[in-house]
Order: sequence, then C-alpha cells, then structure tokens
Amino acid sequence: MKPSNSDDSPGVAGGQGNVKACKIALKALADHDGTDLSSPEFRLYDYVDPDALDNLFTHRPDTIHSVVLEIDGAMLKIWENEGLYARVLEKENDE
Repeated sequence: MKPSNSDDSPGVAGGQGNVKACKIALKALADHDGTDLSSPEFRLYDYVDPDALDNLFTHRPDTIHSVVLEIDGAMLKIWENEGLYARVLEKENDE
C-alpha cells in the first residue's frame, strides 16, 4: 500500500500534548475523497471505539507506535513519532 498523499506530506499532524487519536483519524478521513463523514450512515464507532483508540496512544505511548484500521473501505494509519499523525493508505494497483 502507498500513502494517498506524497512523501513530502507525512499525513495529518496532531502535534504533541492532549491531541486525541480519533480527532486526527477523523481529520485524515475527511481529507480523503472516498469517505463522506457527513453521511448519516457513517459513524466512527461502527469501526472502532474512539475512547479505546485514544487510550491506546494516551496510556501506552512507549508500546503502541502505530495502528492500521479499515474504516469505510479506507486503510487508515495512525502513528506516534514525537506527536500523533494519521493518513489514509491506498492499495497499489497491480496493473
């Protein structure tokens, strides 16, 4: 898989501090053309418990460095590297 954005842009930056993983996940999904967050059928909780996702990065920063989730058909990577980041990954075409 390759990132949907260029290598020059690492993804949605959450920065350091009290940034929540679910907030930057939603921002990355909103920036992705294939995900309509305004749809009444889209609920993040249908794919991942937002509190659990936030807790992974809040309470286990030394053990959890990244997660990849499939949300509404998109592969979303969230990682910690002196701050939280997220980006949507797209499958590479084999053609």
